[in-house]
Amino acid sequence: MHGGAISVIFTLKAKAMVKHIIKIENAVFGYQAKLQNIILQVPNIALQKNKIISLIGLNGSGKSTFLKTLAGLIPLISGNIYIENECLSMISKNKLAQKISTVFTERFFGFNLNCFETIALGCLPNSNVFNKLTTQHLEIINNAIIECGLEKFKNKNLSELSDGIFQKTMIAKCLAQQTEIILLDEPSAHLDFLAKENLFELLKKLVIEKNTSIIVSTHDIELAKKYSDFVILFFNNQLYCLPVKEAFESDVFSSMLKS
Repeated sequence: MHGGAISVIFTLKAKAMVKHIIKIENAVFGYQAKLQNIILQVPNIALQKNKIISLIGLNGSGKSTFLKTLAGLIPLISGNIYIENECLSMISKNKLAQKISTVFTERFFGFNLNCFETIALGCLPNSNVFNKLTTQHLEIINNAIIECGLEKFKNKNLSELSDGIFQKTMIAKCLAQQTEIILLDEPSAHLDFLAKENLFELLKKLVIEKNTSIIVSTHDIELAKKYSDFVILFFNNQLYCLPVKEAFESDVFSSMLKS
């Protein structure tokens, strides 16, 4: 799967008054500087607002590239992405940080930050030029801590946190950032079963109570079945986006399990 374009098949039943958070038009995802890498070629698609959309596929199938491009970390080779009808390439970094927050798999150390201080970083895109936290910011941070059940851990250094609590801290930072969209790249990796279940329960809660739109890559099939509204399957040089029940009953998913 090197050097060739990956085409996309997108299937989504039309519904009256469906609201979309992200639209993609004839977009080619990839890395221009590298001769051999995965490229996703995506026709016109739209992702619904206030849903959990899970990305399911083998390692190296393009899930992380897809997420990082949506986050503005990797430029499109061609085509356009629209975030709430605004072209991604025209959105400033600060304004994009007010629309999209991210949770990636890598843990970062070396900054000697505790849980509270890390969550407070989410307020920076909405703070003043001096990055001074106001009483309102502190209220937002404390509410995020409560939402994610981190009261007992807020003064602990990041290096002291378990993987599950660290991931909840990153999600709390997204809440403090107050974005409508959260992108997560395998947030349940390295977690035990209970921590994984708690993590996905939190994501579902954010969709229901905060009207958040979640796009998450995962290898946890059962949790994706239980908590997702839509699934994008990455398989055999194509992407298939389907309602969750249809996705896991599809021939594509059956073929993926056998590969």
